Amino acid sequence: MSDTGREWQQQSLRDVRALLDKEEAERRGQKRTFWILAFSLLPLIGLLAVVVLKGPLAAAGMSDSARVACESSVWARKSSEREREIRAANPGIAPGEVGKLLRTEARQLESAAAQECRKGGALK
Repeated sequence: MSDTGREWQQQSLRDVRALLDKEEAERRGQKRTFWILAFSLLPLIGLLAVVVLKGPLAAAGMSDSARVACESSVWARKSSEREREIRAANPGIAPGEVGKLLRTEARQLESAAAQECRKGGALK
């Protein structure tokens, strides 16, 4: 084999070795990234497990039946207040029209009741 052929062969071997070294380093980096990601997600997984097992309202100290009772009473109070406001602003309005207006605002009233119960203000 000639010197030129031998040099070409050695250069090829060096190139292949450099490529293999790069690939091995990349593989080590991927493993390290996986473990960093896994350990960084552990607290999130733990928190999620607590929320699933205990429930967000259990942490606040309110059972489902107490929450439903609270939201129902607050919703009834807010709904009747809104009905009085509608009747005061529109004297002589038909009861069906009042019902339509209340139905359009039902989601807002429900979310306001849920928010008030979450704060705990309605339970006292």
